[in-house]
Amino acid sequence: ARPRAFRPVGRGIEGLATRMVGRDRELAALQGAFTALFDERRFAMVTVVAEAGVGKSRILQEFERWAGGQPISFRTIRGRAIPSTQGQPYGLLRDVIAWQMQIADGNSMPAAKQKLEAGTLAWFDGGDGMAQAHAHLLGHLIGLDFGDSPHIIGIRDDARQIRSRAFHAAALLLRRIAEPGAGPRGTPIVLALEDLHWADDGTLDFLQDLAEVDRDVPVLVLALTRPALFERRPEWGHGFTHQRIDLGPLDPGTSRQLAGELLKKLPEVPAALSELVAGRAEGNPFYMEELVKMLVDRGAIATAGARWSLDPQRLLATAVPTSLTGVLQARL
Repeated sequence: ARPRAFRPVGRGIEGLATRMVGRDRELAALQGAFTALFDERRFAMVTVVAEAGVGKSRILQEFERWAGGQPISFRTIRGRAIPSTQGQPYGLLRDVIAWQMQIADGNSMPAAKQKLEAGTLAWFDGGDGMAQAHAHLLGHLIGLDFGDSPHIIGIRDDARQIRSRAFHAAALLLRRIAEPGAGPRGTPIVLALEDLHWADDGTLDFLQDLAEVDRDVPVLVLALTRPALFERRPEWGHGFTHQRIDLGPLDPGTSRQLAGELLKKLPEVPAALSELVAGRAEGNPFYMEELVKMLVDRGAIATAGARWSLDPQRLLATAVPTSLTGVLQARL
């Protein structure tokens, strides 16, 4: 089994590598925040805001490809919220800890507890008598049963105290990972959080708390979200170093560039086909990808071999839905 945060994302067209178009300014802003992490060595957050399908995951992918090629060391920690996460106390924090400690969905409770405890103790080098307490408090908060631990049993019914101590433990763990003072392993952290609009309130509270207590620690939080997050938390980003990047739909010219990228394996792209792919999507890259996939499914575009081919008759016979939902339903 793989850790939860390794879940694959079903985006893109199989066998087709495309360049990102129309996001140079936004990518440069992410690169600037990354550079500042090493120059200033303090906590910062960048929140990338866009509706579904507009390109949040793609810009993160391009940023990570760029960052991975830089001649400097950093550690990436990941987490992703899903619709059910909102109803799971500290569900997104659990996903982050699972990534860091390599706890997989299929692990038994004893195995998950052992991984958390061993992983936490490793960062404290066994020299901190409270390291086990930190592990048990953090584990108990995210749903691992440490109720019989001597560090928990006396406060087991005091949810507020467990939360406060566990938040402290998580913040201290990140500090130990990130700070050079922790030893040669110390290195800045990029904490990549996807679909923050589905995060539970407890994790959002933790991130706000982290920004305060670890404000002098080199941690860059890259959060991807839909605008709905700001309906729940209008004050999000207040009180700490924060940059908001809004991704809007692609303009018509850039949409045609993306259509060209998606259809570049065709020897020739008829103007009508380019307009079909670019015009119907209203600047939504995911819609454009799914539309091309639908044309492949219907046989209008054949993708066997290094070059694609177009069947004009099947293209004319294909009824193209007018919405992304319709395209997805047609593919299903």
